[in-house]
Parts: sequence; C-alpha cells; structure tokens
Amino acid sequence: MHAMGRTPVGIIGASGYAGIEATRLLADHPQVELALLTSERWAGDTVARRLGWGSSVGALTYAPLEESVSLARRCAAVLLATPAEVSLELVPGLLAAGVKVVDLSGAFRLKDSGAYPGFYGFTHPATHLLKSAVYGIPELFREEVRGATLVANPGCYATAAALALAPLLKAGCWRRAPSSWTPPAAPRVRGARAARR
Repeated sequence: MHAMGRTPVGIIGASGYAGIEATRLLADHPQVELALLTSERWAGDTVARRLGWGSSVGALTYAPLEESVSLARRCAAVLLATPAEVSLELVPGLLAAGVKVVDLSGAFRLKDSGAYPGFYGFTHPATHLLKSAVYGIPELFREEVRGATLVANPGCYATAAALALAPLLKAGCWRRAPSSWTPPAAPRVRGARAARR
C-alpha cells in the first residue's frame, strides 16, 4: 500500500480505448493510486495534454511501453490493455517481478494451448502460465480471482454467454454441457474490433 492506504496500480498500453477507460475508472477509485501509465505512441506526454484531465492523474507522464516491466515493479498490480502478442511478451517478466497482472487481451483466456491457433491465430509460447491463469469473471470465480497472480479478463461475448448460462447449468438443466454447442451470441467474434469490420 502507498499513499493513504491506496494500492499502487499501473496500466500498460494506456493510450487505446481500453487503457483510457481503465485510466478513467481507476483515477477516481478511492483505494487505488494510479502509479504507472505506459504507451508506445504517447510516451513522454502527460495525461493532461492527451486527455485534458486535471488533478494528480493529469500530471502523470506516459512511460515508454518497452520500460513497462522495470517500472511496474513499483505497482502491486497492472492492467495490460495491449494486444495478445504484447501481453505474451510482458506477462512472464511482470510475474517474475512479483506484480499481479490482469490481462485484457486473449493471451491467457484458454487453458488448452492447442486451441490458440484456431481462436487467436498464434501458437502459445508460455503454456506453463496457462494453468495458473484465472478466468476473470468474479460472479463465477470470485475466490479464484481474489487469490490469482494472473487474471485473464474474458471478452464481452464470452462474459454475456457465461453469466446467462451459469444458472441453467447450476440448476441441472443440462446433465453435461454439450461439447459441440456454441452460444448464439456471436461465435468467434472478438470484441469491438470485429464489430467494426
């Protein structure tokens, strides 16, 4: 804990949509000290210059993305608002530095490393971390998320489907989940990027 009992948190990849929204949400959180923001394209600029925000958050300067791991050592946790390929590079170093990670990309969402080429288009280089990654839906996995060092934040369609179906599965409406069934939300669509296509 740092200033007035607040937890120091960083956002890596803070200049994209998810990073800006995370900055906005955490800037006003009473238990969080926003201690680090990194960006490839805004390195050296302040939050005030880029987003027009005042207060102590406005004075924060975006650090270069390549310095993320070394600078994150002063944080208890970081949010990775980066593409999966970048998260794959950063997560091992962040965990080795003792920093808790919430990854917003799809880099650690699946337990089966063989499924990554089909779903995400790459072979997973850090399969040893997949076992420890916790799927970050606190409504379903609260205790696991609470104790995790690596949280794989689910996408919006997967969250909607999981939260809708969980009560049905818990109530025994299915004796076992059908292995070939895909929720009708939007199979294999990956967030807002896919919606813009």
